[in-house]
Amino acid sequence: SPANSSYPHNVTSAPVPGTVVGLTLLAAAVAVGLPGNAVVLWSCATTHRHSVPILLIFYLALADMVTLLTGPIYLQALSLGQWDMGLALCRGCHYLCAAAMYVSVFLITLLGLHRCLVVSRPAVAVVMAGGRAEQWTHRVVVATWLVALVLAIPSIVFRQVKDGHCQRVHGTGAWLVLHNLLETILGWALPLTAVATGYGLLVHRLRQTRLAQRSRTFRLVASVVVAFAVTWGPYHLASLLEVAVVLQGRGDTLKAVAKATRP
Repeated sequence: SPANSSYPHNVTSAPVPGTVVGLTLLAAAVAVGLPGNAVVLWSCATTHRHSVPILLIFYLALADMVTLLTGPIYLQALSLGQWDMGLALCRGCHYLCAAAMYVSVFLITLLGLHRCLVVSRPAVAVVMAGGRAEQWTHRVVVATWLVALVLAIPSIVFRQVKDGHCQRVHGTGAWLVLHNLLETILGWALPLTAVATGYGLLVHRLRQTRLAQRSRTFRLVASVVVAFAVTWGPYHLASLLEVAVVLQGRGDTLKAVAKATRP
């Protein structure tokens, strides 16, 4: 069955739509991302002052490295036009990527909320910058990874090698809806809401000070929230399109769009 064996080599699989574009974008991401994040890791590790933001940036770069290290595997699969590396690697790679996605989003949220705290509650921020701050940051990151590893379990359960490709396979439409909504709500909507709320409160506080006259401050606040939404927006939009297809029950146009955005 697909759940217990990889796709046989003597069967021709359907080509993956947009293979050339996918290969180009993924190759560029690996070529730029691996050395770029390596520089970030080295810079954070060698700095004399391990503040909370520096530690969070270090672990954020580490999570990105985990995702990028799976890049060569996906590049091979795209270049061959099929997945021939077995079910274990199929599930393992997607599980690591899903966990790293949650970790990245949660750490970005923590960075944003910490920034809001520093500006809006300087006294509390000074206390948090004490000698125990580094220890607590490590603990928070470990807890974040543990939560992410649990939330990413559906990437193992619903991932199979089918029709020559490593793809998501849900037994029923209800499971697809549950899986997609779980990712979108916990991995995008709630963190985005937390960051937007934090920065909204920050803007409200700044309006009570002379900083309210500096439009640059408000542009920076807006850019952070917008960048957060846009970065992960397309991925979760594809998830919501799949949910809409299931809930609608029919609709060839909507189904075609969902298939194109997430083959």
